[in-house]
Amino acid sequence: MSESAESNRLRKRSVAVSEGSKAEDSVAANSTDSFGEKSRSDSGPESRAVGGEGWFLGCMLVLLVVSGLAFAGYERRPLVVSDRAPMDRFSAVRAKEKVVKLADEIGQRTFASPENAVAADWVWSEVNRLVALGEEHGFKIEIERWRASGSFNMLFFGSNTVFVYHDVENIALKICGLDDCSEGPFSMVNSHFDSALGSPGGSDAGGMVGVMLEVLSNLIHRGEKLAHPTIFLFNGAEEPFCIAAHAFLSHPWWQKVAAFINLEASGAGGNNLLFRMTPGHNWLGRVYQRAVQVPFVFSGAQDVFERKLVPSDTDYIMWSDMGNIPGYDFANYRHGAVYHTARDTSGRCTNSFLQDMGESTLDLITELTNSLEFEEDHSDIDVSNPKLIMFDLLRLFTVVMDERIANAVYAVVGVLLLRVLSFSNDRKASFRCFLGMLLGLILPVVAAAALGLGVGSVSKLSWYSRTWLVLPLYAAPSMLTTVWLMWLVTPRDGYTFDTGLQALALMYMVITAVFAVFRLRMSYMGASYALGALLGTAKLRGAYSVQMKFLIAMVPIVILGFPVSAASVETFAGVFGRAGVTVKEDAVMAALVSFLFSIHFSIPIGCLTLKGWRSLKGLTVVLTLVFVSALVWALAQDLPYTSEYPKRLILNEVRFLEDGGERSRIFVTPADSYRTEDLPIWPTDGSITESNSGEHLFGKVGSSVFDLFLPKAATMLGGTTLVLNDTQHIGKDSPKYANLKVHSDDKSGETRKLSISIDVPGCALVVYRIRPRIKSWSLPVEVVPEGDQNIFRTFFANGSKPFRFDFEVEDKSAKINVDVLGITHGDSRTVAEHVRPKLPDWVDLASTRSVAKSFSI
Repeated sequence: MSESAESNRLRKRSVAVSEGSKAEDSVAANSTDSFGEKSRSDSGPESRAVGGEGWFLGCMLVLLVVSGLAFAGYERRPLVVSDRAPMDRFSAVRAKEKVVKLADEIGQRTFASPENAVAADWVWSEVNRLVALGEEHGFKIEIERWRASGSFNMLFFGSNTVFVYHDVENIALKICGLDDCSEGPFSMVNSHFDSALGSPGGSDAGGMVGVMLEVLSNLIHRGEKLAHPTIFLFNGAEEPFCIAAHAFLSHPWWQKVAAFINLEASGAGGNNLLFRMTPGHNWLGRVYQRAVQVPFVFSGAQDVFERKLVPSDTDYIMWSDMGNIPGYDFANYRHGAVYHTARDTSGRCTNSFLQDMGESTLDLITELTNSLEFEEDHSDIDVSNPKLIMFDLLRLFTVVMDERIANAVYAVVGVLLLRVLSFSNDRKASFRCFLGMLLGLILPVVAAAALGLGVGSVSKLSWYSRTWLVLPLYAAPSMLTTVWLMWLVTPRDGYTFDTGLQALALMYMVITAVFAVFRLRMSYMGASYALGALLGTAKLRGAYSVQMKFLIAMVPIVILGFPVSAASVETFAGVFGRAGVTVKEDAVMAALVSFLFSIHFSIPIGCLTLKGWRSLKGLTVVLTLVFVSALVWALAQDLPYTSEYPKRLILNEVRFLEDGGERSRIFVTPADSYRTEDLPIWPTDGSITESNSGEHLFGKVGSSVFDLFLPKAATMLGGTTLVLNDTQHIGKDSPKYANLKVHSDDKSGETRKLSISIDVPGCALVVYRIRPRIKSWSLPVEVVPEGDQNIFRTFFANGSKPFRFDFEVEDKSAKINVDVLGITHGDSRTVAEHVRPKLPDWVDLASTRSVAKSFSI
């Protein structure tokens, strides 16, 4: 063979070897980036996307393991300590004994009731016992029991309302520190021993009283004095709009309080959540970080409360908002169905929750009172200071950073994302995928809300007693919609998992930017998710590279997102379920579940299915079957309520005093919503029915403050009248007297000045409205009219007595109308004997008695 021929042969062989090597490299690259597929353009039904390696099932296994880890962290609570443990250790069993006393033996402790006075006497005896114990251990302890009166303005369910209270009772113990007991600063722990109407208050807040008494005992038995005095306040009137907390603002001890801890409950069992702190006082977060060994904190919850998305409040608002003192607000949220019902017994106040709250309180009050930050003067702190971002990781430790640091971290992650995108060869595919993700987030939420409306119109609140049902019913179709939208929008040619991760990081950073602009404390979540997605784009090779990338991306999403999502669903399931029976609750719950699931699961899983037709097809079949099964189950439910998940009602037996005589009615109030809809509450024999004729207190529905204001407040009066065949007993137990006396009426000046007194004997609460609008009055609070009227709520702890009130109106010729409603907190005998025995066990019924009268001056 000639030299030239041999050279050509060798050159062809070299080219063939080179092309073969490139082909092998291409196959290897595709096996890493395209999940073992044979071709990047393989995007149709005929493709072999999985390639027999089971990568998709492997990724789902990874997700299951990480979710299990997150669930274990979410359910982690301190081990319950028995009553045989040393007395310097917190024992939930010992605290539970106090709960049994309050909830089971004393029972319902509604403000101004005889049982409330019994509870106060018992708390006072426990406090005196601790004083004697403290003296044995060398502690100086001061105690006080007093009654106070006062008034304040408050925006109450959208209405400007004046609250006036008389003889409200508080009990306080001050355990002295190393300094003189009269020298500040003081720390404070607070909760209340009263309970909601019709509830024994096992968790709310008998459990909190038990925790406080046990923590006091622990501090004394430790024998180590704290650096400064600590107050333990047991207040007797939190449920009637935190009036006892307001009463403490006038006590001399309050003037030296530098920080407080408020203990509350909004369910039964679960975790002890730190859900808000006084804005601007970021040092509180650092103290909590050092002190609490098993933390559970989500600063995003404060965003929810600041925007009034949860219709409830605590004593915290009195001290933080009105008293300008920094502090913490703790509560649980699980099993919110028993909140403010007869089901809130000691048995449902779990030992694990008591142990969790007790250890946190003991550690926190010790660290707080001994800290250097506590001794500093914080009176000039601006509440608009950078907000504090706080969260825990698997209840192992707390992460704390202020808004400025967080924004700097977000900027670094954003720059890293831009750098990754700038070096990417698939930027166009990444942006198309990003567009698919946005559609896959927004449209499923809208579709879920529509689905919720549809399901709710047939079977309302089908998930209320089965919270797990929201996942197959609303999360499954949401995921199905998301992955298909991403499939339709994202080009499959050239798509790799790295392309999807880049788009995922971009979406999370856009969400972070939006949250940061609105200064939401939950913005850290999006940035953490984006960072995980970017780390997932790291170059990995091997048979399990896809699973490893998916694991890296999902760890922050699941670890941070699972507790927040679970707590959100648990909390709002209770809120929406109690608010009950209109379809809007179903729509809102469906939208919430869809949003949370899309953010944390649907979109990342959609990144996996974009190049795997077989995985998308299999996922579609599974999700469809799951959804259809859940839909059939939901639509088959007759009632959303059970004996464990009841519907709360209040019946108000009202005696109307009129010029021509009197009449009596029983009004129905679904305690957490205005309507009972078509619930089969009343017996089928027709002995009890509801009338929706519009007859209501001082005229037709909509004509009176009691129609517009009280139902929104979910208290005392509602929109329907209860009709009993046997009416002879109605009104017999209601208060029999209401009177208004005019002491003076001066029209000599430019305005009309009046002095009146209102007397409704035997009532714990008197609500009244005065029209026309008042210019000034004798109360030491600002005049804040509600339209052309002023609304007042006056509370009497020891039985009502004439309440004198001076005021001035501008229009001297106008007729002055005063509508008066006096309410007792005693049970209605008519309801007890003629109504309650006939109702199903899923109705939680409370009752009260009232008298109503209108006056003209």
